[in-house]
Amino acid sequence: MAKLDRRAFLRASAMIAVGAMAASCSQPTPEVIEKEVEKVVKETVVVEKEVEKVVTVTAAPRKYVEPPILAGLVTAGQLPPVEERLPDEPMVLKPLESIGKYGGTLRTINDGTTTNWLTNSAYEKMLRWSVDSTTIEPNIVKQWEIGDGGKVFTLYLRKGMKWSDGAPFTADDVLFLFNDVWGNKELTPSYPTYMAIKGVPVVAEKLDDYTVRLTFAAPHGFCLNYLAYYDLYHRPAHYLKQFHAGYVDKAKLDAMVKEAGLETWMALYGQKDDWYSHRNPDLPVVMAWYPTSEAGSTLYIFKRNPYYWKVDTDGNQLPYIDEVHVSLVQDAEVLRLQTLAGKSDLGDRRLEFDTYTLLKENEDKGGYRVLLWDNPRGAVPAIMPNLTVKDPFLRTMIRDDRFRQALSHAINRPQINEIVFSGMGEPRQATCSTMSPGFKPEYASAFADYDPAKANALLDEMGLTKRGSDGFRLGPNGETLFLLIETPGEEPAEISQLELVAQQWKEVGVNTDLQPSERAQFRNRLAAGEVSIGMWQLDYVYQIFMPTFTVPLSGSCYWCPDFGLWYSSGGKSGEEPTGDIRQLQLIWDELQEQTDSAKQIEMAQQLWDLHMKHCWMIGIVGHVPRPVVVNKKIRNIPEKAIYSWTEGQYLGPARMEQLYYES
Repeated sequence: MAKLDRRAFLRASAMIAVGAMAASCSQPTPEVIEKEVEKVVKETVVVEKEVEKVVTVTAAPRKYVEPPILAGLVTAGQLPPVEERLPDEPMVLKPLESIGKYGGTLRTINDGTTTNWLTNSAYEKMLRWSVDSTTIEPNIVKQWEIGDGGKVFTLYLRKGMKWSDGAPFTADDVLFLFNDVWGNKELTPSYPTYMAIKGVPVVAEKLDDYTVRLTFAAPHGFCLNYLAYYDLYHRPAHYLKQFHAGYVDKAKLDAMVKEAGLETWMALYGQKDDWYSHRNPDLPVVMAWYPTSEAGSTLYIFKRNPYYWKVDTDGNQLPYIDEVHVSLVQDAEVLRLQTLAGKSDLGDRRLEFDTYTLLKENEDKGGYRVLLWDNPRGAVPAIMPNLTVKDPFLRTMIRDDRFRQALSHAINRPQINEIVFSGMGEPRQATCSTMSPGFKPEYASAFADYDPAKANALLDEMGLTKRGSDGFRLGPNGETLFLLIETPGEEPAEISQLELVAQQWKEVGVNTDLQPSERAQFRNRLAAGEVSIGMWQLDYVYQIFMPTFTVPLSGSCYWCPDFGLWYSSGGKSGEEPTGDIRQLQLIWDELQEQTDSAKQIEMAQQLWDLHMKHCWMIGIVGHVPRPVVVNKKIRNIPEKAIYSWTEGQYLGPARMEQLYYES
């Protein structure tokens, strides 16, 4: 088989259906059927009185219908009737287009040795974002109350809801995570920051079997946002307690640890509570499908959850599709080839925009359609000069605003957009999304115009006037100023852009090279202070509540990891920031306690105003549409959606449970 390298995907000259790409399609949205509410509390809550309540009493159908594959098990006495498997108030979902048909297997592909498809694409959080990623909606939590000025959140679960093994899902499953997992120093040395305010962890209490109260030390302006994001906020306590030191006799637990070939009970617990990658098929779930494959499989099979707690408007228990098969392949190239061959019914992984032309050319042959979802990433990627790099000379250079501004002016963004993305992206600075609350046009234009003369003038102003015989600028020690852009090397379009950036920086006298590696190595070098110029996709900038790259709160802020480490460690490690970088942290400390949405936006603008002033990160192109490949027979898939990690974990807006195959 001929090698399909990244250059093959950059066939801009063969671009087809540009008009179709640019066209914006509107469509209906899957909706949760609810009765009228007293007051809707959206993703940013304004607390106007002591307690505000969202009443979301679902109008359930009079009669429920179950899939034929389960009806047979009921008849055989191997499964309770559907009425006994559903909660008292199942979530009623109106399908995007039409009531679906039962049956079929959804095939998808992942590169690597594990898959997180179930947790990401078919996730079930306590709350969830709407398909358009603007509003927080009920999910496992059917309604909530907010009191004491935003300090107290009372969550109401669905009575009668069950895990995939038929065990009751109750408040005990929520408290087990908050108190026994996160609250156990051996399992979780540091309590999750998103469930703590002023460094004080939340207090989680069980009011009854289906009511949980979360109490914070101060108002938490983003509690609901976090309940709709990433972690599940629950664990099957009835299963996991048998591996927890707080519930099992030490001698018995030690024997289990030894039998598993492990050294600590924490390692055993982590192996059993593999909630993200689902390599333990015995771990119960509340998703539409449950895992059946052992760790090390090359094909992960997920089967219909007979206790799934959602129905459509006709009373049909969801999901429509019987099984999901995730094939694991060795690398991204094989994944793309198999996608082109029609072996994936729904795929987005490793399908960056530079694959679009080839994907479109093979639509009929592969039996799929290519959708283009809106991508709110502020930069794909953002270049992140490391202000805390170990090298003293480079650290001095990089901390000078003029140096970063010069590098930014040296980039020909429109040219890169045309070459790599056929003009379909947006040349812009690394900043929040155009769709973000509080976005200002000047954020995207700051230091983003292509001006080599300005770049040269700024570098000269810094004293970097001497050049070697090769034309490259020299440092004070007489050696060539050299920058190495390091990247995890995961996306071909990243490499293509950064190769062009390196050449353009050379044109203003800064010798530059590119070094792709892999994710773990890249992060290890960052943590060690060895990366001078890093990069990452600028996620977490659509909504306000995820400041990963906006504010240095941890070592994951790649443009100044040591400043973030100082913050997360309470000053015990890392380097204390000063000036406007410290101001970012102080603004965030106040912002996360704000419950007024207008004030939240105003303070978020203060953060981005400082970024605009200093140019801490350097953007190239942003808002590049994301190709999503879908089998032509699949229905209820949105033609347009927001392709975002924080709001939908990429494919979440598809609402997997309501997809079906039209025969």
